Amino acid sequence: MNTRQRARQRVYAQQADVNAHQPSFRCLLREQPPALRCRGELQPTSVNRAYQIQLDYDGLSMPHVRVHSPQLTRRVAHEPVPHIYGPDEPCLFARGEWRHGTPLTKSIFPWLQLWLFFYESWLVTGVWQGGGIEHGVGSATG
Repeated sequence: MNTRQRARQRVYAQQADVNAHQPSFRCLLREQPPALRCRGELQPTSVNRAYQIQLDYDGLSMPHVRVHSPQLTRRVAHEPVPHIYGPDEPCLFARGEWRHGTPLTKSIFPWLQLWLFFYESWLVTGVWQGGGIEHGVGSATG
């Protein structure tokens, strides 16, 4: 099986898994090249806000998650949101912590729920309690 066929197989498997375990998400599948885009709502706990999320996965690279709304905001102007790659892309895992065979619903989705929970806690306390590796915005190390 070549690389493109493996990517297609991964994308189809992830789509089936998301459809089965995340009913609030709708996934669109692109055939050429294979890619999956899922959009939906996640709420870390019943006392947290609900967030509109977009997840993109092509079967070859790591999944990319974006928080569309509410927009991720800084506590104060000079203090960046911790553990993000850009203004709306949370850092959910360090290099090597996620593998293509791992279901998104057993990795990315619960990791994102935790990240959102810690984000809301940080907004109130100013302390990031989610652990992780320190990095700057735009870093690729998680």
